[in-house]
Amino acid sequence: MVSIPLRVGLIGGSPRGSWGTTAHIPALQSLPRYAVTAVCTAHQETADETARLFNIPHALVDPIQLVRHAEVDIVAVNVRVPAHYELVMAAIDAGKHVFCEWPLAVDTTQARRLLAAAQDKGITHMIGLQSRASPVLNYVRDLVQGGEIGELVACSMLHSAPWRTKTSRGMAYLQDNSTGATFMSIPGGHSIDALRFCVGEIGDLSALVDTRVKTVTVTDPVSEAGRTIPRTSPDEIAVHGRLANGAVFSVHMQGGPGAGTGFRFEINGTKADLLITGSMTVQMADLTLHRTRHGGAMEKLDVPVRYRWAPPDSPVGQPFNVAQLYVKLAEAIDSGRAAQPNFATAVEMHRLLDTIQQASDSGQRQTFRI
Repeated sequence: MVSIPLRVGLIGGSPRGSWGTTAHIPALQSLPRYAVTAVCTAHQETADETARLFNIPHALVDPIQLVRHAEVDIVAVNVRVPAHYELVMAAIDAGKHVFCEWPLAVDTTQARRLLAAAQDKGITHMIGLQSRASPVLNYVRDLVQGGEIGELVACSMLHSAPWRTKTSRGMAYLQDNSTGATFMSIPGGHSIDALRFCVGEIGDLSALVDTRVKTVTVTDPVSEAGRTIPRTSPDEIAVHGRLANGAVFSVHMQGGPGAGTGFRFEINGTKADLLITGSMTVQMADLTLHRTRHGGAMEKLDVPVRYRWAPPDSPVGQPFNVAQLYVKLAEAIDSGRAAQPNFATAVEMHRLLDTIQQASDSGQRQTFRI
Protein backbone atom coordinates (compact mmCIF):
# COMPACT_ATOMS: atom_id res chain seq x y z
CA MET A 1 0.00 0.00 0.00
CA VAL A 2 1.38 3.40 -1.03
CA SER A 3 0.86 6.21 1.47
CA ILE A 4 -0.50 9.52 0.23
CA PRO A 5 2.32 12.09 0.57
CA LEU A 6 2.09 14.66 3.32
CA ARG A 7 2.15 18.04 1.56
CA VAL A 8 4.34 20.71 3.13
CA GLY A 9 4.13 24.45 2.65
CA LEU A 10 7.31 26.25 3.69
CA ILE A 11 7.18 29.80 5.03
CA GLY A 12 10.70 31.18 4.71
CA GLY A 13 12.79 29.77 1.88
CA SER A 14 15.01 32.35 0.28
CA PRO A 15 17.05 30.68 -2.48
CA ARG A 16 20.38 31.83 -1.04
CA GLY A 17 21.48 30.74 2.41
CA SER A 18 18.18 30.40 4.27
CA TRP A 19 17.58 27.54 6.70
CA GLY A 20 14.53 26.59 4.66
CA THR A 21 16.56 25.90 1.50
CA THR A 22 19.74 24.57 3.13
CA ALA A 23 18.03 22.23 5.61
CA HIS A 24 14.25 21.79 5.30
CA ILE A 25 13.77 21.38 1.56
CA PRO A 26 16.71 18.95 1.08
CA ALA A 27 15.51 16.97 4.11
CA LEU A 28 11.93 16.79 2.90
CA GLN A 29 12.86 15.89 -0.67
CA SER A 30 14.86 12.90 0.63
CA LEU A 31 11.78 11.47 2.39
CA PRO A 32 9.26 9.57 0.24
CA ARG A 33 6.49 10.31 2.75
CA TYR A 34 6.57 14.04 1.92
CA ALA A 35 6.03 16.43 -0.96
CA VAL A 36 6.95 20.13 -0.80
CA THR A 37 4.01 21.78 -2.55
CA ALA A 38 4.39 25.48 -1.71
CA VAL A 39 7.01 27.99 -0.66
CA CYS A 40 6.48 31.54 0.58
CA THR A 41 9.09 34.30 0.83
CA ALA A 42 8.91 38.06 1.28
CA HIS A 43 9.38 38.75 -2.44
CA GLN A 44 7.75 37.05 -5.41
CA GLU A 45 11.02 36.85 -7.32
CA THR A 46 12.75 34.88 -4.55
CA ALA A 47 9.75 32.60 -4.09
CA ASP A 48 9.74 31.96 -7.84
CA GLU A 49 13.46 31.20 -7.83
CA THR A 50 13.22 28.74 -4.94
CA ALA A 51 10.23 27.05 -6.57
CA ARG A 52 12.17 26.70 -9.82
CA LEU A 53 15.34 25.39 -8.14
CA PHE A 54 13.50 22.73 -6.14
CA ASN A 55 10.57 22.00 -8.48
CA ILE A 56 7.92 23.26 -6.04
CA PRO A 57 4.49 23.80 -7.63
CA HIS A 58 3.36 26.97 -5.82
CA ALA A 59 5.43 30.12 -5.17
CA LEU A 60 3.68 32.60 -2.90
CA VAL A 61 4.37 35.92 -1.23
CA ASP A 62 1.38 35.91 1.15
CA PRO A 63 1.87 33.48 4.09
CA ILE A 64 -1.86 33.49 4.89
CA GLN A 65 -2.54 32.27 1.36
CA LEU A 66 -0.06 29.45 1.96
CA VAL A 67 -1.55 28.31 5.29
CA ARG A 68 -5.02 28.20 3.71
CA HIS A 69 -3.87 26.49 0.52
CA ALA A 70 -5.80 23.32 -0.33
CA GLU A 71 -2.57 21.52 -1.28
CA VAL A 72 -0.84 22.12 2.08
CA ASP A 73 -1.24 19.69 4.98
CA ILE A 74 1.72 20.84 7.10
CA VAL A 75 3.04 24.38 7.52
CA ALA A 76 6.77 24.66 8.22
CA VAL A 77 7.67 28.02 9.77
CA ASN A 78 11.30 29.03 9.14
CA VAL A 79 11.21 32.82 9.38
CA ARG A 80 12.57 35.17 12.05
CA VAL A 81 11.37 34.53 15.58
CA PRO A 82 9.30 37.75 15.96
CA ALA A 83 7.01 36.51 13.16
CA HIS A 84 6.51 33.00 14.58
CA TYR A 85 3.50 33.75 16.75
CA GLU A 86 1.29 35.25 14.05
CA LEU A 87 2.19 32.65 11.41
CA VAL A 88 1.93 29.59 13.66
CA MET A 89 -1.39 30.82 15.04
CA ALA A 90 -2.69 31.34 11.50
CA ALA A 91 -1.68 27.78 10.56
CA ILE A 92 -3.38 26.40 13.67
CA ASP A 93 -6.53 28.37 12.90
CA ALA A 94 -6.50 26.86 9.40
CA GLY A 95 -6.36 23.38 10.92
CA LYS A 96 -2.92 22.58 9.52
CA HIS A 97 -0.22 20.58 11.25
CA VAL A 98 2.80 22.73 12.14
CA PHE A 99 6.57 22.32 12.26
CA CYS A 100 8.00 25.50 13.79
CA GLU A 101 11.68 26.21 14.15
CA TRP A 102 13.04 26.98 17.63
CA PRO A 103 12.43 29.31 19.46
CA LEU A 104 8.69 28.81 19.24
CA ALA A 105 7.98 32.46 20.08
CA VAL A 106 9.45 35.69 21.40
CA ASP A 107 8.64 34.74 25.00
CA THR A 108 7.02 32.15 27.21
CA THR A 109 3.61 33.87 27.20
CA GLN A 110 3.35 33.61 23.42
CA ALA A 111 4.64 30.04 23.47
CA ARG A 112 1.98 28.99 25.99
CA ARG A 113 -0.77 30.53 23.86
CA LEU A 114 0.42 28.63 20.79
CA LEU A 115 0.51 25.36 22.73
CA ALA A 116 -3.01 25.91 24.06
CA ALA A 117 -4.32 26.79 20.59
CA ALA A 118 -2.70 23.73 19.01
CA GLN A 119 -4.12 21.45 21.68
CA ASP A 120 -7.59 22.96 21.33
CA LYS A 121 -7.51 22.53 17.54
CA GLY A 122 -6.19 18.97 17.76
CA ILE A 123 -3.43 19.46 15.19
CA THR A 124 -0.04 17.73 15.32
CA HIS A 125 2.75 20.13 16.28
CA MET A 126 6.53 19.83 16.32
CA ILE A 127 9.29 22.18 17.48
CA GLY A 128 12.64 22.27 15.72
CA LEU A 129 14.85 21.23 18.63
CA GLN A 130 16.96 19.11 16.31
CA SER A 131 19.33 17.84 18.99
CA ARG A 132 16.61 15.39 20.01
CA ALA A 133 16.87 13.78 16.58
CA SER A 134 20.66 13.35 16.65
CA PRO A 135 21.68 9.65 16.42
CA VAL A 136 24.64 10.30 18.74
CA LEU A 137 22.55 12.01 21.42
CA ASN A 138 19.80 9.39 21.28
CA TYR A 139 22.45 6.70 21.76
CA VAL A 140 23.97 8.67 24.65
CA ARG A 141 20.55 9.02 26.28
CA ASP A 142 20.05 5.24 26.12
CA LEU A 143 23.55 4.56 27.46
CA VAL A 144 22.89 6.83 30.45
CA GLN A 145 19.38 5.51 31.14
CA GLY A 146 20.51 1.93 30.66
CA GLY A 147 23.18 2.18 33.34
CA GLU A 148 26.10 1.67 30.95
CA ILE A 149 28.11 4.38 32.74
CA GLY A 150 26.92 3.38 36.20
CA GLU A 151 25.26 5.98 38.40
CA LEU A 152 25.31 9.47 36.88
CA VAL A 153 27.61 11.69 38.94
CA ALA A 154 28.06 14.89 36.95
CA CYS A 155 28.09 16.46 33.51
CA SER A 156 29.63 19.59 32.01
CA MET A 157 28.99 21.33 28.72
CA LEU A 158 31.07 23.98 26.94
CA HIS A 159 29.78 25.60 23.79
CA SER A 160 32.13 28.18 22.33
CA ALA A 161 30.72 29.77 19.19
CA PRO A 162 30.98 33.05 17.31
CA TRP A 163 28.17 35.52 17.94
CA ARG A 164 28.61 38.31 15.49
CA THR A 165 30.66 41.40 16.39
CA LYS A 166 29.90 42.53 12.85
CA THR A 167 26.45 42.33 11.33
CA SER A 168 24.50 43.20 8.24
CA ARG A 169 21.58 45.51 8.79
CA GLY A 170 19.23 42.63 7.98
CA MET A 171 20.67 40.47 10.78
CA ALA A 172 20.95 43.22 13.39
CA TYR A 173 17.80 41.98 15.14
CA LEU A 174 19.90 39.13 16.61
CA GLN A 175 21.62 41.72 18.81
CA ASP A 176 18.33 42.94 20.35
CA ASN A 177 17.24 40.98 23.42
CA SER A 178 13.57 41.88 22.91
CA THR A 179 13.32 39.90 19.64
CA GLY A 180 13.62 36.51 21.35
CA ALA A 181 16.31 35.55 18.81
CA THR A 182 19.54 35.75 20.79
CA PHE A 183 22.68 33.82 21.64
CA MET A 184 20.96 32.63 24.80
CA SER A 185 17.74 31.51 23.11
CA ILE A 186 19.14 29.97 19.92
CA PRO A 187 22.56 28.31 20.56
CA GLY A 188 21.86 28.36 24.30
CA GLY A 189 18.41 26.85 23.96
CA HIS A 190 19.57 24.07 21.63
CA SER A 191 22.57 23.18 23.79
CA ILE A 192 20.81 23.22 27.17
CA ASP A 193 17.94 21.22 25.70
CA ALA A 194 20.47 18.63 24.50
CA LEU A 195 21.77 18.31 28.07
CA ARG A 196 18.25 17.82 29.44
CA PHE A 197 17.48 15.24 26.76
CA CYS A 198 20.59 13.16 27.48
CA VAL A 199 20.91 13.22 31.27
CA GLY A 200 17.58 14.29 32.73
CA GLU A 201 15.72 17.33 33.94
CA ILE A 202 17.33 20.23 35.76
CA GLY A 203 16.34 20.60 39.41
CA ASP A 204 17.91 23.81 40.71
CA LEU A 205 20.45 26.24 39.32
CA SER A 206 22.52 29.36 39.74
CA ALA A 207 23.44 31.47 36.72
CA LEU A 208 25.32 34.44 35.34
CA VAL A 209 24.06 35.95 32.09
CA ASP A 210 26.15 38.82 30.74
CA THR A 211 26.80 40.96 27.67
CA ARG A 212 30.55 41.45 27.37
CA VAL A 213 30.70 42.90 23.85
CA LYS A 214 28.25 45.76 24.02
CA THR A 215 28.38 47.12 20.46
CA VAL A 216 28.53 45.56 17.00
CA THR A 217 29.54 47.05 13.67
CA VAL A 218 27.17 47.26 10.71
CA THR A 219 28.80 46.08 7.48
CA ASP A 220 26.16 47.03 4.94
CA PRO A 221 24.67 48.83 3.12
CA VAL A 222 27.57 51.03 2.07
CA SER A 223 25.89 54.10 3.51
CA GLU A 224 25.85 52.48 6.97
CA ALA A 225 29.10 50.49 6.87
CA GLY A 226 31.19 51.11 9.98
CA ARG A 227 28.29 52.37 12.07
CA THR A 228 28.01 50.71 15.49
CA ILE A 229 24.77 49.64 17.15
CA PRO A 230 24.19 48.58 20.76
CA ARG A 231 23.98 44.93 21.71
CA THR A 232 21.45 44.12 24.42
CA SER A 233 21.42 40.35 23.95
CA PRO A 234 23.81 38.26 26.10
CA ASP A 235 26.99 36.68 24.77
CA GLU A 236 28.09 34.82 27.92
CA ILE A 237 25.94 32.35 29.89
CA ALA A 238 27.22 30.31 32.82
CA VAL A 239 24.83 27.94 34.61
CA HIS A 240 25.45 25.32 37.29
CA GLY A 241 23.41 23.35 39.76
CA ARG A 242 21.88 19.93 40.30
CA LEU A 243 19.78 17.76 38.07
CA ALA A 244 16.54 16.40 39.48
CA ASN A 245 18.31 13.05 39.88
CA GLY A 246 20.98 14.66 42.11
CA ALA A 247 23.87 14.80 39.65
CA VAL A 248 25.88 18.03 39.39
CA PHE A 249 25.79 19.91 36.06
CA SER A 250 27.45 22.95 34.55
CA VAL A 251 27.02 24.78 31.24
CA HIS A 252 29.15 27.58 29.80
CA MET A 253 27.89 29.21 26.60
CA GLN A 254 30.60 31.48 25.21
CA GLY A 255 29.73 33.78 22.32
CA GLY A 256 33.06 35.35 21.52
CA PRO A 257 34.22 37.33 18.51
CA GLY A 258 36.44 34.53 17.16
CA ALA A 259 35.57 31.30 15.41
CA GLY A 260 35.02 29.45 18.69
CA THR A 261 36.12 25.94 19.57
CA GLY A 262 32.78 24.21 19.12
CA PHE A 263 30.80 21.90 21.36
CA ARG A 264 32.07 19.66 24.17
CA PHE A 265 29.82 17.66 26.50
CA GLU A 266 31.27 15.36 29.17
CA ILE A 267 29.12 12.95 31.17
CA ASN A 268 30.62 11.25 34.24
CA GLY A 269 29.37 8.05 35.82
CA THR A 270 30.57 5.68 38.50
CA LYS A 271 31.66 3.10 35.89
CA ALA A 272 32.50 5.14 32.79
CA ASP A 273 32.58 8.60 31.23
CA LEU A 274 31.20 9.79 27.88
CA LEU A 275 32.57 12.63 25.76
CA ILE A 276 30.57 14.19 22.90
CA THR A 277 32.29 16.75 20.67
CA GLY A 278 31.44 18.72 17.56
CA SER A 279 32.74 21.67 15.61
CA MET A 280 29.38 23.44 15.18
CA THR A 281 26.30 24.23 17.20
CA VAL A 282 24.96 20.99 18.63
CA GLN A 283 21.75 20.75 16.59
CA MET A 284 23.70 20.89 13.30
CA ALA A 285 26.98 19.25 14.31
CA ASP A 286 28.42 15.99 13.09
CA LEU A 287 28.99 14.76 16.63
CA THR A 288 31.68 12.33 17.75
CA LEU A 289 31.23 10.05 20.78
CA HIS A 290 33.97 8.56 22.98
CA ARG A 291 33.77 6.44 26.13
CA THR A 292 36.32 5.90 28.86
CA ARG A 293 35.76 2.97 31.19
CA HIS A 294 37.35 3.69 34.53
CA GLY A 295 40.88 2.34 34.43
CA GLY A 296 40.80 2.00 30.65
CA ALA A 297 41.69 4.00 27.57
CA MET A 298 39.36 6.30 25.67
CA GLU A 299 37.54 4.53 22.83
CA LYS A 300 35.46 5.89 19.99
CA LEU A 301 31.92 4.54 19.90
CA ASP A 302 30.07 3.93 16.66
CA VAL A 303 26.37 4.65 16.79
CA PRO A 304 24.13 1.65 16.00
CA VAL A 305 22.18 1.98 12.76
CA ARG A 306 18.84 1.83 14.60
CA TYR A 307 19.32 5.46 15.61
CA ARG A 308 19.18 6.56 11.97
CA TRP A 309 15.50 6.95 11.16
CA ALA A 310 15.96 8.81 7.88
CA PRO A 311 16.73 6.84 4.69
CA PRO A 312 20.40 5.97 4.02
CA ASP A 313 20.59 8.46 1.15
CA SER A 314 19.34 11.41 3.24
CA PRO A 315 21.73 14.35 2.95
CA VAL A 316 24.32 14.73 5.69
CA GLY A 317 25.11 17.98 7.50
CA GLN A 318 22.44 20.55 8.26
CA PRO A 319 19.50 18.67 6.66
CA PHE A 320 20.06 15.36 8.45
CA ASN A 321 18.59 15.99 11.90
CA VAL A 322 15.76 17.92 10.25
CA ALA A 323 14.99 14.83 8.15
CA GLN A 324 15.08 12.73 11.31
CA LEU A 325 12.47 14.99 12.92
CA TYR A 326 10.24 14.87 9.85
CA VAL A 327 10.29 11.06 9.99
CA LYS A 328 8.92 11.27 13.53
CA LEU A 329 6.38 13.92 12.54
CA ALA A 330 4.95 11.65 9.85
CA GLU A 331 4.75 8.76 12.33
CA ALA A 332 2.87 10.99 14.78
CA ILE A 333 0.39 12.18 12.16
CA ASP A 334 -0.23 8.64 10.90
CA SER A 335 -0.67 7.19 14.40
CA GLY A 336 -2.57 10.07 16.00
CA ARG A 337 -0.02 10.26 18.80
CA ALA A 338 1.76 13.43 19.90
CA ALA A 339 4.91 14.36 17.98
CA GLN A 340 8.17 14.62 19.90
CA PRO A 341 9.53 17.21 20.48
CA ASN A 342 6.41 19.37 20.38
CA PHE A 343 5.15 22.76 21.54
CA ALA A 344 4.97 21.50 25.14
CA THR A 345 8.70 20.75 24.92
CA ALA A 346 9.20 24.28 23.63
CA VAL A 347 7.25 25.83 26.51
CA GLU A 348 9.41 23.90 28.98
CA MET A 349 12.55 25.24 27.31
CA HIS A 350 11.22 28.81 27.26
CA ARG A 351 10.45 28.51 30.98
CA LEU A 352 13.90 27.15 31.73
CA LEU A 353 15.58 30.06 29.94
CA ASP A 354 13.39 32.40 32.02
CA THR A 355 14.57 30.62 35.17
CA ILE A 356 18.21 31.02 34.13
CA GLN A 357 17.66 34.74 33.58
CA GLN A 358 15.89 35.07 36.94
CA ALA A 359 18.80 33.35 38.70
CA SER A 360 21.23 35.76 37.09
CA ASP A 361 19.13 38.87 37.76
CA SER A 362 18.46 37.98 41.41
CA GLY A 363 21.79 36.39 42.27
CA GLN A 364 19.77 33.66 43.98
CA ARG A 365 19.49 29.94 43.33
CA GLN A 366 16.29 28.99 41.49
CA THR A 367 14.28 25.77 41.40
CA PHE A 368 12.95 24.55 38.08
CA ARG A 369 9.82 22.41 37.94
CA ILE A 370 8.08 21.01 34.85
